[in-house]
Amino acid sequence: MPRCLPQRDGARGGRGRGPTLPKIVDHDQRRAEVLEATWRVITTVGLHGATTRRIAQEAGYSNGVLAHYFADKADILTSALQMVHARVRGRMEAAVSRTEGLAAFRAVLLEALPLDEDRLFEANLEFGYLSHAINATRLRDLYQDERIGFNEFLHTLVAAARARDEVRADLDDAHVVAEALVFIDGISAQAVFLPNRMPPELQLDLADTFLARISTTD
Repeated sequence: MPRCLPQRDGARGGRGRGPTLPKIVDHDQRRAEVLEATWRVITTVGLHGATTRRIAQEAGYSNGVLAHYFADKADILTSALQMVHARVRGRMEAAVSRTEGLAAFRAVLLEALPLDEDRLFEANLEFGYLSHAINATRLRDLYQDERIGFNEFLHTLVAAARARDEVRADLDDAHVVAEALVFIDGISAQAVFLPNRMPPELQLDLADTFLARISTTD
């Protein structure tokens, strides 16, 4: 019987077969998939029902995969909120890059409203987080930072519109921004809880009525 020849490095038997290559994993994509699954779970069963097991099942991964990317459940929930805020912020920045003045302010206002399926989903997700954030320090701090940042962003847009003489002189910037924030929150709540009474066309009409009231243009 002939003696066996040593196999080449990487060979695993079988004529003509080369080395088995390790599977390439896109870690950013896998992390994003887990966070998107977290969004779906929260909008379906709420934040309290969003267990790591349920999130893992929705994402199609094991609990071990989640543990590889996130420290704990709080890390998953916080990261999911940050990712949806980043998505909204990206749309707003893109909208602002295409226009200026009060038109830019309007573009941001519309991006913040639940005018289509994606933005309504984001509004549902946001309200899913809010009640939990009251007693969760990490989430509450994140919300405060995000709200302050959005407030400053709106201030910048209003100041730019005022520099173009597009905002009424008898309204100060802080008042306009505060009213815009209340407007966004109120419209979003109505669209989430009473969608039949706050359809997209009514949201647009109310937004333009608000903008007409603060504008110097008749």
